[in-house]
Amino acid sequence: GTAPDAYDVDWATVGRVEVLRGPAAALYGGGGSAGVVNITTADGVAAPLGSRVEFTGGSYGFNRTLAEAGGTSGDMNYRFSFSRAAGDGWRKHNAFESDNAYGKLKWTPSKRVELQQVLAWTDYNEENAEGLNALQVQQEPSQANPDATPFDERFKTGRFTAGTTGRFQLAEGQALRFAGYMRATRYTEPRPRELVRRDMLSPGASAQYDLDVKTGAAVQHFSVGTDVSFQSIGDTRFYNPGAGTLDSLLSNEDIHQRGVGLFALDRVELAHDWSAMLCFRWDDIDNRLTDHPFDGKVDRSDDRRFQRGTVRTGLAWTPCTDLNLFGSWGQGFLPPATEQLVNNPVAVAGFNQGLTSALSNGGEVGARGVLPHALGYEVTGFLLDTQNDFDRYRISEREGLTFYRNSGESRRYGVESRLSWKPVRLFALDAAYTYSHFRYTAPVAIDGNELPNSPEHQLALDAEFTPIRDVTLGIDANMQSDWQLDTQNSAKVPGFALWGASLTWRWHAGSLAGEAMVAGRNLLGASYMAFTEPDPDGNSYQPGPKQEYFARIRLFR
Repeated sequence: GTAPDAYDVDWATVGRVEVLRGPAAALYGGGGSAGVVNITTADGVAAPLGSRVEFTGGSYGFNRTLAEAGGTSGDMNYRFSFSRAAGDGWRKHNAFESDNAYGKLKWTPSKRVELQQVLAWTDYNEENAEGLNALQVQQEPSQANPDATPFDERFKTGRFTAGTTGRFQLAEGQALRFAGYMRATRYTEPRPRELVRRDMLSPGASAQYDLDVKTGAAVQHFSVGTDVSFQSIGDTRFYNPGAGTLDSLLSNEDIHQRGVGLFALDRVELAHDWSAMLCFRWDDIDNRLTDHPFDGKVDRSDDRRFQRGTVRTGLAWTPCTDLNLFGSWGQGFLPPATEQLVNNPVAVAGFNQGLTSALSNGGEVGARGVLPHALGYEVTGFLLDTQNDFDRYRISEREGLTFYRNSGESRRYGVESRLSWKPVRLFALDAAYTYSHFRYTAPVAIDGNELPNSPEHQLALDAEFTPIRDVTLGIDANMQSDWQLDTQNSAKVPGFALWGASLTWRWHAGSLAGEAMVAGRNLLGASYMAFTEPDPDGNSYQPGPKQEYFARIRLFR
């Protein structure tokens, strides 16, 4: 699939990924409806200078080159990288090319002060093969949708990001944290009979005061703060007669968005084994659209505002170093996204007035720890009730375009689990299983129906064996059960099992180190759907590729 907000992430340069499950709007605002993923850029090495180059090639014309350098000099840590990737894609009209440049500076002049500067530049261009209907998949799964090539459907994104974070220790147990950022984006998307062009400027800032107080055996961590974000979007749409060309102007709008959040967090550590947390947040999100009508068109200037207070609370007990029991409950607040608002089914311009925020309540209870015989585990049960869930649909008057609505209420519950086993230094096994029971509970027409794109069972396996020094053999598998195609449960998509393997060799030669890897994915050649879209016109299926093979070489210094 395509996730434009993830174009900025060069995964080879990521230092850490944190996942917070459950409704987290009370911690992170209107987008934290069901969880938050925090991606942290890697630091430079501890030595004065370290460098890496990496070359990867693979099936369907895939190629990728990465170069990076970084290090530590006195109180300054730095890292810079550049990567370029391209490929033809498995399907027709599915080629892509991507350039990413990153820079990170961390300055720590004393234990009381830490400042970080991050710069990022992304240029991404991907052809959009669109989904297929069931008959087209049977005929030739690698073909593009008949609209894709004639209208030159694609996603083209250019983005520059600059951000600064800092922490100042004001006194013993008191600290001030702050962050500021600016993002400039140009986005172009040719669609059937429509070409969208958006120029976006997105500044934001946050400030947080932390206070740690110790009273007897208890330690209280209190935080209060605010964050503000702004976005200006110049949205113009042109008629696309074909080949992604500009024709007559369809609409010309300016969108100004503002979000303000106020939050307070209190976490208490009781004795040595109990901790409790309570967080409250208020969000005020405003969207203003200024229409510039022409040729006697109706002025569809509009304003949509969404406000909500949310709460999250949690409790954890760690009776020993090998066992942690935890539970949490929170609220989610998900206002309509920009893409959902500006795709107005009533007219080409203006906001979709039929949308409102989705609201969630849910929690989790679980345990994690270590068992004898080198076994590590984590198991978590979760529940999430949502009102005003979102759905997508199309209308005959606006052929080929997607619109959004609030479809009803839903209940999601299930279990996430993970087991790791490393009985000896030369062997390691990881297994992760998720059970998901996702159903609509209202309205009556879809009560009891399964949510689309939600397989009940997912299993991932990853095993590594090092038969000789510096040589590692890996085997992995990803399995999913079947899932429903759309809200009406009109069709089921078959599940699949994808098996892969890799062989890695590492070596050292003086100050130079290297790594060579060959890998294969879907080695058994299973036919499967990478994902599906609940499109009522039947262009729902996105087939995945057959066998894929890759080779990579890395050089470190």
